[in-house]
Amino acid sequence: MKTRTIAFLAVVASMGFGGVGLAACSSTTNNPSGSLPGVDSGGGKDSTTSGQDGSTATDGGTGGDSSASDTGTVDCGRPPSLHDAAPDTGVFCPFQAPDSSIYCQTTQHCCNPGVGNGVSTCSDACNFTVDGGADFQCDNSTHCAGNQVCCMNGTVLTDTKCGTLYGSKVKGTTCRDACQAGEIETCAHQNDCTTGTCSAFSTKGKDLAYCKP
Repeated sequence: MKTRTIAFLAVVASMGFGGVGLAACSSTTNNPSGSLPGVDSGGGKDSTTSGQDGSTATDGGTGGDSSASDTGTVDCGRPPSLHDAAPDTGVFCPFQAPDSSIYCQTTQHCCNPGVGNGVSTCSDACNFTVDGGADFQCDNSTHCAGNQVCCMNGTVLTDTKCGTLYGSKVKGTTCRDACQAGEIETCAHQNDCTTGTCSAFSTKGKDLAYCKP
């Protein structure tokens, strides 16, 4: 009887180890890489893209910036347009406090502190640091005295996704007898341009225009 018991236990033990071996073989077959489900063999996340546009048009305004949705569809927004300033209003100044006018008085500047630095204000002087916000004295020559022109400190680039224009690294506008090197003369309509085409672009939430070569 004792001999039969020992033999029976030996058979059961051999079957148990065989079952473990089969389970291990099955696991390796379903996951050839040997890695945990949901993690690639390199230990990192899947290399998926967000579908967002890689451009950095942070200076763009109401219509110049393009953005891409998760489906890859580009939203170009409203294209910038020409605005002929009224003689009795100052510069257009968006992003002010809720109860404020969107236009400054004729002698005031629009002081845009930049994204995340508070609201825009109308003031006789902005007094920003060198690398601070943007100081807009004029939108075009209508806001300047005599024969002065409105000069913008910055550059105008083309949005490659939408084909619209936007201002880049814009520090503001100033009335001058003639624009300095590196500045761009703005316009309100084609008659303001001796050469080129008066073309609208967006920057800092507003539309301006310049004589595009």
